[in-house]
Amino acid sequence: MRLLIIILLIQSTKSQWNTEPGDPDVAPYAPHPLCYFTGPKELTCNLADLHIPGNFNSSVLYSNTSRIYPFVNNLILDCPTSANRTYCNTIGPNATALSSKMWMWDMTLIGFQAEGGGRAPIDVLVAELDSLLHLHVHYSKIGTLDRHFLRRFDALRELDIRNNDISAIELNALEPLLELSKLKLGGNAMQAFDWSVLQPVAKKLRLLEVDAQTPPLQTLRRSGPLFSLNITTLSLNRNRLPSVPKDILDSLDIGQYGDVTFDIRQNPVCPDKADCSCCALKGLANWFANHSANPASRWNNPAGGKKWTMTVQATCGTNWNAGRPDAVKEFTLSNPLLPSSYEPCH
Repeated sequence: MRLLIIILLIQSTKSQWNTEPGDPDVAPYAPHPLCYFTGPKELTCNLADLHIPGNFNSSVLYSNTSRIYPFVNNLILDCPTSANRTYCNTIGPNATALSSKMWMWDMTLIGFQAEGGGRAPIDVLVAELDSLLHLHVHYSKIGTLDRHFLRRFDALRELDIRNNDISAIELNALEPLLELSKLKLGGNAMQAFDWSVLQPVAKKLRLLEVDAQTPPLQTLRRSGPLFSLNITTLSLNRNRLPSVPKDILDSLDIGQYGDVTFDIRQNPVCPDKADCSCCALKGLANWFANHSANPASRWNNPAGGKKWTMTVQATCGTNWNAGRPDAVKEFTLSNPLLPSSYEPCH
């Protein structure tokens, strides 16, 4: 009998987490009548093209949101056609900031542009959300990422702005993001990336993705002074980088961290050398050797018995092995990149 009661309570709790579009318990208190809950305190609005403020009453989000939850932690604003990379949502010139009274931790904005086209004034909408920890913006018009766009995000831990039209990042764009640990920039349009934009967030940044740019990323450089970046996951795959420059490698210091992954797959490095022994990878091989030669205590945690790892993933020999799985090479502590293979290089 007790087990039956527990099961019924669990089912009852689960049923309260999710609602249906147009639910009479939610619709009168939602910013759009078709918004619905997809989890505890997670409100999703993705069944209608949103025109803010026209058909989107944001004031209800920080009054009495619904009879189920008094406030929203996670807000998802999408539309039915965003998967087709259409700009289906708009932010008008009369839009105002979502209230700072909201206890918003996560926000996802998909398919946004300005009214009549142009860069989406997303910064206007989220300017007062000081509690925001995770911001996701996809398939939206941004163009250039600058400091103004990211102002007042001093608590932000993750910035996910994949699959937009970002072609450039201003040098001081990330200055407000002092707590940032994850930066996802994949699927944008940057043909060049200045490593120095990362200096303001270098202290806490652990994950960086600059993969699959369209047109592809071709230039990686550092315009400013050397700084140390304790990164554990770096993804540069599906670009057109011929190598990883030394001034970039010099900034990578994995420090006390293990489980490091460096992904440069599907770049034209070593197209004629299936073993990745071309001169373009000599700098990376030296970096790998220097970091893997550290005392064993770095790679082993005596207390927990954990084995730390360092992995470099590259696609080599593509002129011979195009489309074959063995074109992808994975180098680890037990299968290292060996600088001795690159002795003829200058």
